[in-house]
Amino acid sequence: MHKATRSRTLAALTALALVALLSAGASAQEKNPDVVGELRNQDAAFSLLIEAYQQVQNGLIQSDYNARLQAAAKLTDMEQRRRVIALARQERDLRVQKLTGQLGNLSTTYDYARQRDEREAGIAVPSNVDPRAAAAKLRDFLVIARISFDQRQTAGISQIKPTYNRYPAAPVLASASEKVK
Repeated sequence: MHKATRSRTLAALTALALVALLSAGASAQEKNPDVVGELRNQDAAFSLLIEAYQQVQNGLIQSDYNARLQAAAKLTDMEQRRRVIALARQERDLRVQKLTGQLGNLSTTYDYARQRDEREAGIAVPSNVDPRAAAAKLRDFLVIARISFDQRQTAGISQIKPTYNRYPAAPVLASASEKVK
């Protein structure tokens, strides 16, 4: 994947993380916070964050795999082509396994932190981490990305100050049907 695409992806993930954290609400700053509401907001924010992370990583894995397949298609030696394709598939599978482990670790860490919050508050609130609902919400997100100098020149924009474009998040995020298997 190109450097510009990776930086846009990183910017998109950072923006999604900020939105997820901001959507958790500011009730912690109140004198009498609504603990149940705060825990539910945290669940929703974590759902968005974990789903966005998974979709971005799946997209990167699939993009790299497709690039390797395209490179393999250019090989003239059939045996070498088969080996390259097998290695690309193996790499993709290993990256998906690693991602699955990372997601599991993040979820476990969140669960422990949430249990600690419940103990401190003296209440039990059922967890409502819902990746499916988060995935549906992410479809409506817009990514705001800075326009590069080259893009400004091509478009005839001569502004010195930064210029931004809005893009639907869907091309950056893998949809549920496109997730790497």
